[in-house]
Amino acid sequence: MLKNNNKKLFLWMCALLCWINSSAQLNYTFTPFTIATYTYNPFPTILVNSNVDELLSPPINLGFTFYYQGIPYTQIKVSSNGWLTFNTAASLPVPNNDLSTSSLRPILAPLWDDLRTGLGGNVNYRISPNPGIPTKSVMTVEWKLMNWNHLSSLESISFQVKLYDSTNVVEFLYRSENFTPSKGTASVGIAGTCSNDYYSLNDLGGNPNVLKTNENFNLNVKPTSGQVYKFTPKKNILTNDVCANAIALTYNVGFCNVLSGTVIGATATGSPAAPPCWSPSTTDADVWYTVTKPAGQTTMLVSTDNIAGTCNSFSTELAVYSGTCGVLSLLGCASNGGSLNSQNSILSLSGLPNIATTYYIRVEGDGNTQGDFQICVKATNDECSGATVLTPDVVCNYFYSTSAGATNSGNPPSNSSAGYSASSLDVWFRFTASSSYLIIDTKDLTLLDGTMYLYQGSDCAGLSEISGVFPDNQPPYDDDHSNNGLMPRIVRNDFVAGSAYFLRIWGNTAPLTGTFGICISERQYCAASNAADTCSFAPTIGLGTWCGDNTQARVTSSINGFPTDPGDPLPAQFCKIGPLNYNATVDNLMFYKFITNSAGGNVKLDVYNQICQKDNGLQVGLFKPATSCPSGIGWGNAITGSCYDATKDPAFTNKYDNPINWSKTFNTLLPSTSYYLLFDGAYVDKCTWTMTLSGALPLPIELLSFTAKNFDDFNLVEWETKTETNNNYFTLERSADGNEFEFLGNIQGAGNSVSSINYSFKDLRPLDGTNYYRLKQTDFNGEFKYSNVIAVQAKSDNVLQVKSLRPNPAKELIYLDIYSQENISIQVVIHDVMGNTVDSKNVMLTEGMNTIQNNLNEYKSGFYFVSVIVPKINKVYNSKFVKIE
Repeated sequence: MLKNNNKKLFLWMCALLCWINSSAQLNYTFTPFTIATYTYNPFPTILVNSNVDELLSPPINLGFTFYYQGIPYTQIKVSSNGWLTFNTAASLPVPNNDLSTSSLRPILAPLWDDLRTGLGGNVNYRISPNPGIPTKSVMTVEWKLMNWNHLSSLESISFQVKLYDSTNVVEFLYRSENFTPSKGTASVGIAGTCSNDYYSLNDLGGNPNVLKTNENFNLNVKPTSGQVYKFTPKKNILTNDVCANAIALTYNVGFCNVLSGTVIGATATGSPAAPPCWSPSTTDADVWYTVTKPAGQTTMLVSTDNIAGTCNSFSTELAVYSGTCGVLSLLGCASNGGSLNSQNSILSLSGLPNIATTYYIRVEGDGNTQGDFQICVKATNDECSGATVLTPDVVCNYFYSTSAGATNSGNPPSNSSAGYSASSLDVWFRFTASSSYLIIDTKDLTLLDGTMYLYQGSDCAGLSEISGVFPDNQPPYDDDHSNNGLMPRIVRNDFVAGSAYFLRIWGNTAPLTGTFGICISERQYCAASNAADTCSFAPTIGLGTWCGDNTQARVTSSINGFPTDPGDPLPAQFCKIGPLNYNATVDNLMFYKFITNSAGGNVKLDVYNQICQKDNGLQVGLFKPATSCPSGIGWGNAITGSCYDATKDPAFTNKYDNPINWSKTFNTLLPSTSYYLLFDGAYVDKCTWTMTLSGALPLPIELLSFTAKNFDDFNLVEWETKTETNNNYFTLERSADGNEFEFLGNIQGAGNSVSSINYSFKDLRPLDGTNYYRLKQTDFNGEFKYSNVIAVQAKSDNVLQVKSLRPNPAKELIYLDIYSQENISIQVVIHDVMGNTVDSKNVMLTEGMNTIQNNLNEYKSGFYFVSVIVPKINKVYNSKFVKIE
């Protein structure tokens, strides 16, 4: 048969593109070596006779259970084209090599090409004792005296695949025969159960590389006789093989952050007995997790159904227990039944205690299978009884949630006042009011159009609509007042602090379910430093985002009991008689000051997040007085074209709408000049708002240089600023790859400066190799910006980093996260404050991130010191933690 090179090009492109969205499941080390001789199988069983072009054998019993990717197999099929598969449903010999996407997978390919058995050759197999473990066996499949390719009559090569019982090692072994291959275009490697999950050798020399993203289809040079390519399963260092070493999971609300796990290498727990829903009832491959459900939550969903099962046949079973490892009580179990993968498991629990409670989670490979999985734990708020708890904050911090999978609430309270009813796919939240004036807002993500209903009551059985609409309040329902005009937003000032409230949210139009953000915030008031009702105390603002607030301003009118502020401009001066000719008042006025940069030009003001008591909004003007803070008669009029009056906006037709976002650009401002922004509440309105200035204003910092140098034991990082405006502090961060950065330290900024300032930081524990650094500069108002990234090479003996010791303080368990640059042995020693050794253990770290768990149940309360000792380089890393009861 002729090769289809176009097909190969297509498959190669697909493998390259599809790999971006795949995650390799293969977990093998590759070792090439040579042996003295290649021995043909003695007295084999013949599968394919001589001079055969295309043939696929029937299933062959291995005689033992062979674990490939942790999955047990007892049979294989063998092709005359130089490959074998564990997929006993395969029906075609398939000459066109394709490790990347073939439907034959999982597959082993010692020499996949369009081959033919030679006149003196065959394909055979033999099961023999393992020389290293006589009680175990080796399956050797042999392609003897093969013609490379099918049109050739010259016997070029012989090769074998050896499958080792117990160790699950795969070996490819080669013998060079008398003749040269004819037009060889082979692939050599192994492939997993999922597409784009393969190892492909780049050549057939003595030390080839393993390719994982682009298969080599064009191998045509024979290995030397005795060449062996060995694939050994990586051994997982399981820290959670028993309940006492359970790994802590996060209890999620809304989105579920998954954690990768494995049962490969797990041993039998034996106790407690297998739950009744597990079938078969085995505990031979189980691992343990623990999770603490916080107070306020009464539901918990545990799921391993987080990845699609199109290519992964691994099955999981779940069980959840209360109590302690010594005395566990089964709460529930699940066996299979996932939606993404029917062999995954989902377990939903409700009616749990309303207090913080710790649970233990057991995951088992169904039927003793072994493989990888992903697990998460979250609340389920599909019913009022499982309502997710929200906490009001001083600002809107969106909590991201989802209604995906929601069903109709059973016996929901009435929505008669709203004029609309739920789409039935609703979710629930609850909160305790922290003040009388709260803003409940939502943000569209995949849910684009939603509806929200607010109820009052201490529990789900006694919920009622909030009666009446008080002055300046919305009704207790909404469907279109958030920023996108389709999501809900409720603003009311009649909440009772300390009382319980419930929220019900559903989709209004398609899509009826999806992800969204929700927040509850108190009406925001600025700190005194950010708001001033007299010119003399006007805060200086610059580039960035700032707080606006006139709720505490004096109303400068004698009729309201306050004398006119002599520093205020007169009403006629504010914006002359322009857009404010029907609202020519200056009452609760606020002052802000900014200074243009040395070039001058345009400055843009953006105003948003306005919350106004009367929903009349703001009137704004820009002034450039001849002297700072003049008397009322020295202001002069507002700069022409600078005025804005929210009350003239025709969009404000709904009483319950807050003023819309708006922008104003002040053109051709003079360089290095002081200007005053004056905000006034229209018709004596009181508002809070957020504002951003951009344009011809000085940068927070002007960075002249940012460099790093290595001095053997440390890296010196230096930077110089030309000017600084509102610069609170710098944060120096470091990375090993230029992508993921870690905190090194904070360095105090100068605040405001017009002269150059030099800064430096010594990194006393640089990484071995390339160190990447960047600066994070933070203003007094919390705004921050990053510098460019710089790099420096360092020769260091710091082969590992102690990333974190968590939690700290700790109660029962503590985790030590260590990033190692190589496979290395360490010793972890824990001392008390008297220097006594409390614990000591030897640990083998693998390259990458490692987590070491330690049980603190036998520890007394107090301070402890942790020493991570690296004997290879005679180096010690120290940390400390606090044990609490």
